[in-house]
Amino acid sequence: MSNKLPPLHVQAEVSRLLQGFLLTTHSLSGLIILFLPHTAGWVKTLLLLLVLASLQYYWRLHIQRKAKRSVLSLSLYEPNTARLYTPQGAQFVSLDNSSFISAYCMVLNWRTQANKLHTLILFRDSIAPSLWRELYIRLRFA
Repeated sequence: MSNKLPPLHVQAEVSRLLQGFLLTTHSLSGLIILFLPHTAGWVKTLLLLLVLASLQYYWRLHIQRKAKRSVLSLSLYEPNTARLYTPQGAQFVSLDNSSFISAYCMVLNWRTQANKLHTLILFRDSIAPSLWRELYIRLRFA
């Protein structure tokens, strides 16, 4: 008798929690930079531009999913093996040890055969509750 589970297909929606997290952290960073004492105006401007560039990069990567390394969807076959769909195509990946899995947030780092890392950040509002439970159980208790 085979103990194989059917593949689990994950196509995450845009998470309002992730949007809020990105906007809040980058806004707070900008405010801290604005109120830095004894700092030249051009230094503050440069630092603010870096924060804005960071926000744009992570927004394109995780919210709009237009960057090359963005994860569009995922098909999980075994706890450590999946097929990852990116704007550049599909490839088989394995779950990296640096991944974080909790009851409210998952940061899944997937390593390709070419040793490149792709990250999928999931909050509970990204996918259906039943899919969240199934994914959590497969990854956490495998």
